[in-house]
Amino acid sequence: MTFDMMSVNTGDHNGFTKWSYGWLGEEDIAFIDRASGGATVELAPIETPMGDGKKIAVIAPSFNSETRFLDEFFLVEYDSGEGNKKSAFDEYGLTSGFRIFHVNAKAYYNDEELTAAFMQSNDAFGINLIHNTKNELDDPMFWSMSEMFFREGDSLTFEGYPNTGLSTDTIYNGSFSGVSITDFVTGDHPSFKVGFSDEKPLLPEPNFTLESDSLSSQIKMTLVSDRSLVQKERGAQGYEDPYLIAPNGTMLTLSVRPVSWSSNRFELRYGNAVPAVEPDTEYTLVIPKGYFLHGYMQEAPEFREQIKTESFLPKTEIERYIFETGKRYSNIFSVTDDTYGRIEMNADTKECAFIESNLNGEEIARHIFTAPVTYPSPKYLLGCSAYRLLDGTYALSVNTIDSVFYVKFDRYGKLISDVFTIAGDRLSEYLSNTSKIEPEPFKDGLIMQMHTSDYQEEVVLTVDFVNEPTITDAENKTYITLDRDHYIIKGYRDGNVHLGIYDRSDRQTADIIMNDRFTYLGAFIRDNKITVLSSSRERDTDGRGYIKLVRDEYSESGELLQSEDINEQSGDLKNYYKFDRVIPTGSGYYVMVNNEFEEKVEVIVCDLSWNKLGGFSFSPYDGLEFLGECGLNASYQYFAEEGDSAYIISRFHIGDFKIVPKRDLLGDANLDGAVDITDATTVQRYDVMMTELNETALWLADVDRNGQADIMDVTWLQRFEVGLNAPIGIGKPIAI
Repeated sequence: MTFDMMSVNTGDHNGFTKWSYGWLGEEDIAFIDRASGGATVELAPIETPMGDGKKIAVIAPSFNSETRFLDEFFLVEYDSGEGNKKSAFDEYGLTSGFRIFHVNAKAYYNDEELTAAFMQSNDAFGINLIHNTKNELDDPMFWSMSEMFFREGDSLTFEGYPNTGLSTDTIYNGSFSGVSITDFVTGDHPSFKVGFSDEKPLLPEPNFTLESDSLSSQIKMTLVSDRSLVQKERGAQGYEDPYLIAPNGTMLTLSVRPVSWSSNRFELRYGNAVPAVEPDTEYTLVIPKGYFLHGYMQEAPEFREQIKTESFLPKTEIERYIFETGKRYSNIFSVTDDTYGRIEMNADTKECAFIESNLNGEEIARHIFTAPVTYPSPKYLLGCSAYRLLDGTYALSVNTIDSVFYVKFDRYGKLISDVFTIAGDRLSEYLSNTSKIEPEPFKDGLIMQMHTSDYQEEVVLTVDFVNEPTITDAENKTYITLDRDHYIIKGYRDGNVHLGIYDRSDRQTADIIMNDRFTYLGAFIRDNKITVLSSSRERDTDGRGYIKLVRDEYSESGELLQSEDINEQSGDLKNYYKFDRVIPTGSGYYVMVNNEFEEKVEVIVCDLSWNKLGGFSFSPYDGLEFLGECGLNASYQYFAEEGDSAYIISRFHIGDFKIVPKRDLLGDANLDGAVDITDATTVQRYDVMMTELNETALWLADVDRNGQADIMDVTWLQRFEVGLNAPIGIGKPIAI
């Protein structure tokens, strides 16, 4: 980092750029190599007219006389702050001094076209074409511009860091040059000395410190060294990843990457689902010997340090399924409030499996059906997705190269609608982004808001599984589902945000006006009352910014019943910059934060009083599903030891939740794991509306499989209890 025309047009071009453009000729350059035996070099300020002296010095162990520009060297120039540089010197309060650039201008050649191109560009994580050598261990976003200069008392040698080492693979000081640049003199006669040494030093071992950014379910730490480091190439002899050792000996392999703009700060992260990080647990961090290289390819020693994780809500692995060649796998989706499912499609045979599992990851049902679409060959099948609809059925989406197909199916994997095809010229641009578009349940079908890649047009696609899919212009409106019978259209009118409440016949029943400073986060209906959650950016009495969260409760007609400032109850959420949405549960809320800068999605877990209980971080490419009190996370993971690629499904939750028995018994209406007279009583009470049954209970109570739990099922259960003839299968596990 330095002032330059390539840094927001600040000042003037540097000496390397001027040389490459031909603005400096060989007569303007002092070339110094080992053969010269060193020298005292006098430079004229680079701002002075041509012919007033040497403008730059180029220093290297040796030069190829024919291609010395396309090489690796150190370039020195003297900046006095005149001419084009005066504005930069005035703005930053700079005084005259030398800038020394490390240039790696080596090229690769195209012999056929007789051209050459630089092998390096400017990359924060690799070898740069050109970089300023002063204070390389400091973050250039925060150090003063004045600290880029070499002046009296400074030196650049082959010892310490920065130094005059040349490039080897991904390390600047990997090759010993022996160059020393010392004895700087500024003022009217700027000069410095160049010397060469043949004795390569053994540099001191680096000292490490550890900064903890997160020691929760996702580990994130920063390792800081007092000298420049580079990671050993993966696959090199003796290579071993850094890791954490749990008290039981389990190893958690860490990912490591350099922190941007720095050569001595490295981010250590563990975000895998397996093994899970345990709360309140002491781990040993191990950086193996030789993982980092320093100096002239010296191996850094092993580093060990004890860390203790925070108290947090644990995440539990409940299922791992391995990818199989020739199959396509759907997302995980809610089947009931207590179970989740996924679809497996065989690309060759078109056979599909609808797999339902409980919240322990135990498979409780598997139904086989045939994919309802055709495609020329398996390579045309891109994938599939499934969604729980508001009427208790499910939608299957099948993506091929040129079309998307939708069909409805029930709890048993039976297809219960025609196949609806989404294709055509108007949708072609939207379909190219289909994998990024998440359909939402709407009435008895699905709704999707799609935009062109250039955001010039936005449309709403509706699939109701009765009529042909419809596509309408969005007109800057957003559709939001509340429940099967109500939805919101969010739009802008008269400078305000309007939430229009509509029933399933598309009749508007209320118009809620939000303050335009507030951002909509979510809405839901409970006890015939509509709750709207929103946020705004505020400042406290000290001038510090924070997020204000508000919970407004309305009647079905849109009358404001209550407004609650959530921050007055809990300040735990003030430190977050932006919220995306809120998912309510019986015991609290899941608050979603999409941190695009760090490429992660955070889920903050709060109780009903909005106190933060914990949180989890996920990749934006992971699958997240919320059902009942639980959140489910499906993350891709590669297991190097077994050589397998797999999806890991993990569970996290707010309060208590119920585990559906691993094997459902036909007739077990009260879900106690047995079939007896109490199940008949349960169905009787349900039939006269004295109790409610969830979807699992209704499914099991329907012993004659006529699609409903009624008085006939009570009779069959009573006959089964006294040993009389009853439908075959009562009291036995559901066939899979």
